[in-house]
This record gives sequence, C-alpha cells and structure tokens, in this order.
Amino acid sequence: MNCLRSKSHLQKEMAQSSTSNSSDMDNSEQYQIRLLREADKVKYLALLSQLTTVGEISDDQWKERFEELSRMNDTYEIWVLEEKSTSNLVACATLLIEKKFIHGVSQVGHIEEVVTDSAYRGKGLGKKLITHLIDRAKILKCYKVILDCKEDLIPFYASCGMKQHAVSAAVYFE
Repeated sequence: MNCLRSKSHLQKEMAQSSTSNSSDMDNSEQYQIRLLREADKVKYLALLSQLTTVGEISDDQWKERFEELSRMNDTYEIWVLEEKSTSNLVACATLLIEKKFIHGVSQVGHIEEVVTDSAYRGKGLGKKLITHLIDRAKILKCYKVILDCKEDLIPFYASCGMKQHAVSAAVYFE
C-alpha cells in the first residue's frame, strides 16, 4: 500500500501520544483517519473540488505528484477521514512541517486544504480531523500550528482549540 508516510514510522510516533490515535474517535466503528493512498485519486480529488478548483489531473500527473510528496514524508502529510462501510473519503486536510532556525531550530505545522464532504458536515468529523493534525504537530515537536481561513470559519477552528492570531496576505499567480 503506497502511503505518504511509512506505516512503521507512523505507528512508532502515534504510540507516543494517547490522544492521536483514530480509534479514540467517538465514531471509531464508522470512520478511520489515515494517510492518503495513491489509489485514492478519484475520491480525493472529488473531495478537494468541494473546496476549490482542482483542474484536470491525468493519472501520470497524479502518480508523479504523489510520489514526489511521498519522498517529502518528513514535511508533508495528507490525512483523510474514511467512512469504513463505504470506503468514502469524507474529509481531508494536509499538515505541512516548516523547518525553522528560530525557537531553537524548531518547526511550525501548517494546516492546509481542509474540507469535509458537504453530506457529512455538522457531525464533528472535521473537528476530529483537525484535532488529529494538531496532535500530529505536537508529536513532531512543532512549537505552533497555523492555518489561514475565511472569516466565517473562525468559530469552527476556535472549536478545535485554535485562536485567531494574525491577518494574512497573499498574492495569487493565475
């Protein structure tokens, strides 16, 4: 099974934290949190399309990017929440780890591309996934976790334990 991080490496890290294991979820019989797999292409891209424009991605492009990200497994983790009975991907989020010189050569976790399938919203699944990523950042010794979001999503992220801290700026190259 081709995942973005080795299973044995993850099991060792997850054993260090009792709060990060997906079996702790209230819905553990119905859902599991796991890393994105190469075979998830269609389901993952359909889920991302509920967040933003994805575009046409060929199988070759998918495979090349997936392999590239797999080689960056110390800085890039794409997590999905899967419904066990249907194998549907119902939520996803990415954790990027930025290496820093500050704070004693520490690192910062960035949460990106967070989306819960519209049919599954309001069930606490997005919150469980965000909590999982925050716990992962702790395990990976990040000194903070940050994300950018639209203003109307601030209450959701506050419910996940995050606080509004700063304003972001961007330049988009279209």
